[in-house]
Amino acid sequence: MNSISFLQDLAVVMMAAGIAALICQWLKQPKIAGYIIAGLLIGPHTPLLSLIDSEMSIATLGDIGVIFLMFCMGFEFNLRKLTAVGMTAFVTACADVLFSFWLGFMIGRVFGWSGLESIFLGAAISTCSTTVALRMLNELGHLKQKYGAIVMGAAIVEDLAAVALIAVLTGIGISGSLQAGGVMLRIGELVTFLVVVLLAGFFLVRKGIDYIAGFKNDELLLMIALAICFAVSLIAVKLQFSLALGAFIVGAVIAESRSSDRIDLFSQPIRDIFAPMFFISIGMLIDPAMII
Repeated sequence: MNSISFLQDLAVVMMAAGIAALICQWLKQPKIAGYIIAGLLIGPHTPLLSLIDSEMSIATLGDIGVIFLMFCMGFEFNLRKLTAVGMTAFVTACADVLFSFWLGFMIGRVFGWSGLESIFLGAAISTCSTTVALRMLNELGHLKQKYGAIVMGAAIVEDLAAVALIAVLTGIGISGSLQAGGVMLRIGELVTFLVVVLLAGFFLVRKGIDYIAGFKNDELLLMIALAICFAVSLIAVKLQFSLALGAFIVGAVIAESRSSDRIDLFSQPIRDIFAPMFFISIGMLIDPAMII
């Protein structure tokens, strides 16, 4: 991939995002739907309008968009808000995952699929996309509502459940049977990751951010905060956890610092630039022929 090719892809995506956002504004519809449709139109599965040279570059920019989006959402739903709705969100997420899993499994059986295929279908629809859920709540103006915090908490719990589900399905897919040891090991790794990040956040990150804020340099403050965010997100990906989960936890921890308002203010314009690329990259994965 050369620089001209990358700039061309970036220009196409930005123009598509701008046009989609304008049309959705006219129609008073959520912009996320416009971004996904725009990605479908300029993606590789629409030959007449396929304008992207390197899908990988757009996917990478989309991942950056997820990091910024979830980092900023962490400020909206700090740890105090999530703790306040913790039990309600946990029960909501468990009920949602179990019911959706059962529904997907039964649909598979009605279609005549095997038990294993039905299990995979149930797992595929039993967890939601935290990124999509938050973006929809934000565009509809419901983030400040109490039920918005409950939905957010439930989405995070479902993100954690997805890690356990992947461990279970991987074991079943490889050996044809459930490997309890591998599942417990995976869950233990996830719990360890969360505990370490939260403890480091409370005892090191918050104090470090407040110390950096004392220099009265907004650029330095933002760069340090984003450096921590990207580092934790990278660790999460290396451990095969959710990229969105790592960025969100860092945002929620930094939200407890005294300088959180300044960091949030300077992060939002960057989020608004990169977040649409994530949804466009999703649209580029859709194959209309497969849907038909």
